[in-house]
Amino acid sequence: MAPSAVRTRSGATLVLGLALATVALLLLPAPSRTKAADGWGYWWGRVHAECVTFTTSSEEERVYAHVSTTMSVHNRGHFKHWVTNFRLKVRLVATTEGLDINNNWRTKRWPVHGELNQDYDYDHFPMVENTWAQDAESEWDLQARLIWDRRAPLADIVHEVEVPFDTSKCKRGAKPKSPSEAPSLG
Repeated sequence: MAPSAVRTRSGATLVLGLALATVALLLLPAPSRTKAADGWGYWWGRVHAECVTFTTSSEEERVYAHVSTTMSVHNRGHFKHWVTNFRLKVRLVATTEGLDINNNWRTKRWPVHGELNQDYDYDHFPMVENTWAQDAESEWDLQARLIWDRRAPLADIVHEVEVPFDTSKCKRGAKPKSPSEAPSLG
């Protein structure tokens, strides 16, 4: 084999390897982890919002967001970082000009009764909540807050997300039975 053929093959292999490494780095999700030197840490997954549409009894089209994510904690240390509960708060905020609606937050808490224990690992998937139903003709942004509750005097940990809410790709669904009940989309 000629020396130039060896260099060409090695060069092509190197270029292919660099291209694959670049693609792999671009596909990695944004960091969503924190970890302290003492082993304590908390994590969250991507906040996913699915548009659901339904018709009211007065033939009005309404939409709401079916929101899900993952929340985790590595509870370590005596009172140092101890998380007692996870909360997911969601709402739709109007972006349509002239529409000034300040919607209330909808909240899902886990565990509902009781608290997370010290020196244990917890993952809760899915954390799911629905926003209040809104006018389907207006434009909306989704606001979500992922909250890791801690006892005073420690401040709660809050991760906020705001994304445009796409109403052009809604699934047909049922009206929520009550403000705290989410219809099944599965």
